[in-house]
Amino acid sequence: MSASQQASDLKDGDAAYQKIFLHSPPSGGPTICKLPLDRLVPFFTADIGYTLYSTHQLQAFAQQLDAEGLLVRIIVRQIPLSDRYEILAGHNRVAAASLNGWTAIDAEIVEADDARAITIAVSTNLIQRSDLSIVARGKAYKALLEAKNRNGQRNAAKETFGDNRQRYSARALVAEFFRVTEYEIRKVVKLTQLIPDLQTILEETPKKLNLACAALIADYDAE
Repeated sequence: MSASQQASDLKDGDAAYQKIFLHSPPSGGPTICKLPLDRLVPFFTADIGYTLYSTHQLQAFAQQLDAEGLLVRIIVRQIPLSDRYEILAGHNRVAAASLNGWTAIDAEIVEADDARAITIAVSTNLIQRSDLSIVARGKAYKALLEAKNRNGQRNAAKETFGDNRQRYSARALVAEFFRVTEYEIRKVVKLTQLIPDLQTILEETPKKLNLACAALIADYDAE
C-alpha cells in the first residue's frame, strides 16, 4: 500500500484541536514521506502517560505489520534546528517496524505548536487505546488541560475583550469532545498526584488500594 493510500490519525487530532483550543490547524496539510527510524524520538513535550505495548503485544503487532504492511502513517513534527522528529502518534508502529528490521517508515510531518502536538498525541492515545490504565488516562487529560490553560492565559494577555468560547472551561471542552463527564476527568487527574509506587499498586494490584482510598491519599503531599 502506498503512503498516499494509507489512513491517517490526523483527522481526530485536529478535530480535538479545533474543539478544545478553538484554532484551525495550519493550512497546506502535512508533508507525506518516508523517514529513517533512527531520526525518530519519542514524544517528550509533555507527560501524557503513554506506554508501549507489552512485549507479547508488540511481537504480535510486528507480525501483523509484516503481513499487512503499514495501514496508518505515523505523525511527527520536526525538532527545531535538528534533522530529528518527535513522534506525535505511532510509537508502537515504530517499535514494531524496528522489530521487523525496517529502516524507514511512512510518516506525516506536521507543523505544530505545543498545543497541537499535545492534542494529537493525547487524542490518538485516548481514542485508540482501550487498554489505557486509569492513571494513564489521568495524565493524558492533565496534559491537555494544562496546555489549554496555558494557551488561554496567552490569549487573555493579547486581547482586551474575552470570547465567550474562551471562557468556557477547559475541562468542559475536553469532556465534551471525549464524551466523558467532568467528574470522570477530575477523578482520574487527581490520581496522577499519587507517588509512583502507589500508582503502580493501584494499577497492578487494585485489591490492595481501591479507588476511593487512592483518591483520599492523593490529597496528601508526596512526603
